[in-house]
Amino acid sequence: MLYGTEFIYEELLGLKFKISPFSFFQTNTASAELLYSKAREYVGDTKDKVIFDLYSGTGTIAQMLSAVARKVVGVEIVSEAVDAARANAELNDLDNCEFIAGDVLKVIDSITDKPDGCRPPGGSPPWGRTPAADSRSAPPTCGRRTACRSPAPTQRGCRCSARL
Repeated sequence: MLYGTEFIYEELLGLKFKISPFSFFQTNTASAELLYSKAREYVGDTKDKVIFDLYSGTGTIAQMLSAVARKVVGVEIVSEAVDAARANAELNDLDNCEFIAGDVLKVIDSITDKPDGCRPPGGSPPWGRTPAADSRSAPPTCGRRTACRSPAPTQRGCRCSARL
């Protein structure tokens, strides 16, 4: 840093975020608020559920979803991003967010909390809308992203469903 402060603060949907030069943060805050509001709306009634934010970065989306979840667990491989996520959750007095530093594929099975819902990548979202068919897309999997490639459009028949 040649001149100025080492960080700035930005506010999104009533939450305050401390941003450093090394943080990823959506610079178009007006669009980010629309996107995150829509994500909250799609998640729906999850007050008693656990939500996973895999590849969570600095935890912005996880913290936005914390208002509609019992708990949000974020996993990110970049430890500085996890430190920022934890600091921002504390800054916002969020006690239902947990951020774990590590490779998602290596730590996912060691997380004691399990998500209460599972949307297959490329499959039908839980809010009832069906995405346009794309012949180039991969077939739906169990919903654990790259951790499982079982060709099951739901958790039934999935080789990893016992671990969910």
